Amino acid sequence: MLTIRVLFYSFPIDYNSIAYYRLSSYQGTPVKKLLIFFLTATALLAASCSYKSENISRKEFNPYWNDLATFLAGMPVREGSKFSKAAQTQDYTRHSTWMNKYWERVKRENIDIIVPWRNANIPDTIQRNTAFYPLSGADFVNLYTFFPKAERYIMVSLEKQGPIPDPLKLSPVELKRGLASVRNAIWTIASINYFVTHIMRSQMNNRFMEGTLPALLIFSARLELKVVNVEDVVIDARGILRPRDNSSMSHGGESGTKGVRIQFLASGDTVPRDLVYLSMKMCPETGEGEEGADAFLKKLTSLNTFMKSAVYLLHEPDFRRTCEFIIGRSSAVLQDDTGMPYSYFSKDQWNINLFGSYTRGFKLKGIPKPPNQKDLARDFTGGSRPLPFNFGYGIMRRDKKSNLMLLVKKNRAS
Repeated sequence: MLTIRVLFYSFPIDYNSIAYYRLSSYQGTPVKKLLIFFLTATALLAASCSYKSENISRKEFNPYWNDLATFLAGMPVREGSKFSKAAQTQDYTRHSTWMNKYWERVKRENIDIIVPWRNANIPDTIQRNTAFYPLSGADFVNLYTFFPKAERYIMVSLEKQGPIPDPLKLSPVELKRGLASVRNAIWTIASINYFVTHIMRSQMNNRFMEGTLPALLIFSARLELKVVNVEDVVIDARGILRPRDNSSMSHGGESGTKGVRIQFLASGDTVPRDLVYLSMKMCPETGEGEEGADAFLKKLTSLNTFMKSAVYLLHEPDFRRTCEFIIGRSSAVLQDDTGMPYSYFSKDQWNINLFGSYTRGFKLKGIPKPPNQKDLARDFTGGSRPLPFNFGYGIMRRDKKSNLMLLVKKNRAS
C-alpha cells in the first residue's frame, strides 16, 4: 500500500483496485512518466473519494433513519415524518411519557455522574481510539458515555440483533406489544445500570421488536445522536465487514458472523461514525483463526476495551489466550473485577488506576464461588480513589460498593 499526499490530502493506493497501474513497471522510467502516473492515480482516487462522500451525504440527509430512532425512543416526531400518524395514538403517548421519565432517571443516576468522572480521569489522548465492548448486550449507553469521542464502536454479544424494525408494518396492537417489550428489556439500565440477561433475552425475543437493534436505536436517539443509516452487515471469509445481501439472507445462503451497523453524527461531526454490533460468541479460540471474525478482530488495534458485569467468563483458564489477544490490541482497558483477570496486567507495561472498593468477587446465580483476586484486593487496600457512581454488580451488593479499573498502556503508539 502506497500513500500519495497532495495538497494536504492523503490518498491510499490499493494495487488490487487499480491493477493496471503498477509502480514496479515504472522503475527506471523518466521522472515525467512517474509524475504522470501519480497525477492520474490521484485523480482517479479523488473521484472515488468524492463518490463515497456523496453516498455519505445522501445517507446523512435521508431523514427516515433518524425518524425511526426518535419514534422508538418516544421523542417528538419531525413534521412530515412517516411516523407522524403512528405518534398520535394514546398508546404512543404513554410510551413517550414512560421513555421521558426513564431517560431522566438514566441521566440523573448514571450519565450526569459519570461524565465529570470521565472528564477528570480518562486521558483525552486515547478518547478517539476504537471503543471495543466484549459481552456487551445492548449497553451502548455506558460505552458512549465513557468514550464519546471514539471514531468507531464495536460491540460483541451473544444476543441476536434482530431484523431492522419497521413499525409502519405493524398493527396498532402489534406496535403496542413491541414497544412494551423493548421498555421491559431496557428498564434495568435506569434502575441498576446494566442489563439483566434473562430479562433482556426474554423481552427481546418477541415477534414485533426483535433483538438488540431497537434498544441500540433508542439509546442512539436519546444520547442526542443523529442516525443517518442502518444496515445489516456480515463479516466475510476475508475478515471484511460488509453489507449483507438481502436476497441471500432470505434463502439462508449467507454465512459468516452477522450484525448491524448504525451510522450516526454527534454534535459537531461532519463525517458519520460507526456503531457495529456483532452477534457472536466469545470462546477460548477467539482470535486464533485466519478467516472470518478472527481475521476481522486481528485487524483491530489501539482499542479502548470496556467490560462490565461480564459474569467472570474471561477468568476461566481456557480464556487466557483470549484475554492476551484483547490486551495485546488495547491501549486502555476500563473494567470491573468481572472482566479480565487483574494479574494479566503487568505494572511494567500498564499505568493502573483503581477506583471504588474491592475485597472479593460477587456471588451470582450459577457462580456461587466467583474468583477472588487477592492481588487486586491488596492493591485496592493499598490505594484506590473514590468512585461516585454504581458500576457492574456493585448495586447488588449489600454494601453497595463498586469497583472500577482504568488501565492505560505505557509507551503506547500515538
